[in-house]
Amino acid sequence: MSHMVTVKLVSLRTVAVLAVGIASMFVCVPLASAAATSADFHEELNFFPPFCSDARVMEALGRSIGPGPELGEADEISNPCGYGDSIIVDFDPTTNQVHLTPSGANNYQIIDISISNIAFDVAGQTITGLTPISDDLIDVAASGAFTRSTSFTGNSITIGYVIDNPSNPDDRLEFSTGTAIFQVELQEATGIPAAGPWAIGVFLLTLLACGWWLIRRAT
Repeated sequence: MSHMVTVKLVSLRTVAVLAVGIASMFVCVPLASAAATSADFHEELNFFPPFCSDARVMEALGRSIGPGPELGEADEISNPCGYGDSIIVDFDPTTNQVHLTPSGANNYQIIDISISNIAFDVAGQTITGLTPISDDLIDVAASGAFTRSTSFTGNSITIGYVIDNPSNPDDRLEFSTGTAIFQVELQEATGIPAAGPWAIGVFLLTLLACGWWLIRRAT
């Protein structure tokens, strides 16, 4: 009877040691900071009636994010009113900041910018906030009263400017040389990494320790 109890204890302890070794290979650890890799970029610039109110639209779908702007004048897909100039959009993947810069001096009454379907180089990463760092994109002294709005989802952001009094045709969003920078906030990334050399080493050491323990028990 005592021999059977000893065998059972050995088996249980062996299983426990092996379980610890295997678990050590897959423990959750912080991952590297995520960087955006691609997204859909969309921009609309428009006026309220009585002006022509068919928006000028720029769009780039599935665009890779890297050095330089992701959305600009060359990305126009619609401009029935013949409007000019736009807001250049640059998503910096090293800082996850969005930079807005005018292509030239002009004015509108409505500016809507969206970046959606944002993909990251860390699986499961999501957006948790959108914070303005600096913003003098709109020349306040030359413009009418206006409202800036921002919103976000787990994989998209929107930035908008609109005049507060659409009934006044003289109220405009004037822009020329100002810029705006917004920080895309991300969750603290954690995950289960693939078993690398360090994990394999830990596992082998665990097996050796287990074998040594079994030999000691046998003798």
